[in-house]
Amino acid sequence: MSKISENKKGFGGVELFVVVVLVVLLGATGWLVYKREHKTLPLSGASTLQTVTNPYATWKSYTDSKVNFSSIAGFSIKYPSNFTSNDTNKPTQYMFTSSDYKEDGNSPPPYIVSGSVINVSFDPLPTNQSLKDYVSSQGATDNGMTATTLSGLSAYSTSSTTNPKTLKYYSTYTAKDNVVITVSLSTVYSTSGSKLSTLVTDYNYAVSTLVLNYGKETTLTQ
Repeated sequence: MSKISENKKGFGGVELFVVVVLVVLLGATGWLVYKREHKTLPLSGASTLQTVTNPYATWKSYTDSKVNFSSIAGFSIKYPSNFTSNDTNKPTQYMFTSSDYKEDGNSPPPYIVSGSVINVSFDPLPTNQSLKDYVSSQGATDNGMTATTLSGLSAYSTSSTTNPKTLKYYSTYTAKDNVVITVSLSTVYSTSGSKLSTLVTDYNYAVSTLVLNYGKETTLTQ
């Protein structure tokens, strides 16, 4: 009887050992699965993230509080860092030229032979003429006008090429209290490809930065 009792105790010990081994194996397997499903990205992965820079951070700002129209008390606009503000000697016209800009008095108006120029101008809107009519009088057709905004006002944008093909024009027009505000880009026709695309993108950004009635809210006489 004693031998039978010893065999029963020995069998119980083996069972317990097997159970412990199974528990350990299941636990280890579960840990490996959990670790695989919840693993973190290596630090080297973070180094692949690219830093996004503002391409307009170095742009210049131009402000003028002496626009010679009673309805507009100054304005502000940003322009590319490789452009320069030029004095036009006209109180309602402003000119910003690229570093490679050149004029030739013997060439057809506006005398540009290289580079690009951004112009901002303020002109009276003829009596009983709508902004659309005014833009049409500048040579744009209905199909060539695109509705947009300028300084929060309804506007039209146009593009054209001179004949012969020497210059490309991009213009945006709006009106405020019978004053037409125009922001335009003129560049030589040979400007093409990615350079032209970048130039037009920069021009459109400059247009978006125009702020009317910037600075002092003074009453100016026309």
